[in-house]
Amino acid sequence: MFEPVLYFTLFSIFAADWFSAGDGITRRLILEAAGSDPVLEAGKLKIDAAYPFRRGTKTAGISTLSSQVNDVRTWARTAEARQFVGRVRAIERRITELEGQAA
Repeated sequence: MFEPVLYFTLFSIFAADWFSAGDGITRRLILEAAGSDPVLEAGKLKIDAAYPFRRGTKTAGISTLSSQVNDVRTWARTAEARQFVGRVRAIERRITELEGQAA
């Protein structure tokens, strides 16, 4: 169960750097991991944040925050979480390959 949390944290810290350093495939993987329901509208790309990257309300009470923690724990056991971990692993491999090519 800790593996999705580890990869979520890793992704949260490094995604922007990976996006800057990555190629088209890497950038697509990052958008697939962090985004949901991409739509091209009037020439602009709109992407919703994928769970668990959605923002909560600023005025959330303790009971709401507690339920959000339980939601993340439940998410960590889902196929969606396993898919997320797979994408982050693929991103790590791509970045390592790109760094090796640049050296």
